[in-house]
Amino acid sequence: MSKAPLFIGLAGFGTVGSGLAEVLHTNKASLMRRLGREIKIISVLERDTAKVTASPFLDKSVKISTDIQAFCSDPDIQLVVELMGGIETPAKL
Repeated sequence: MSKAPLFIGLAGFGTVGSGLAEVLHTNKASLMRRLGREIKIISVLERDTAKVTASPFLDKSVKISTDIQAFCSDPDIQLVVELMGGIETPAKL
């Protein structure tokens, strides 16, 4: 019996964040077999929202935000994966 999906939010969608989305998408069936549940990206926090909307590895239903407060207070996100680069980012705060 499969468990409910694990809903994650990605903070950052640069090289590493988009790479994680690709890996989760490409290996979806294998991960599902191994974990017994789907890992589903439901929200992305990104300064450049065009990078997110252009990704072929995300569902169209993914919430895209530039507002860190809204992202962090989203009650649907069960796990946040912080992948922001640089030293002048909200992740440093």
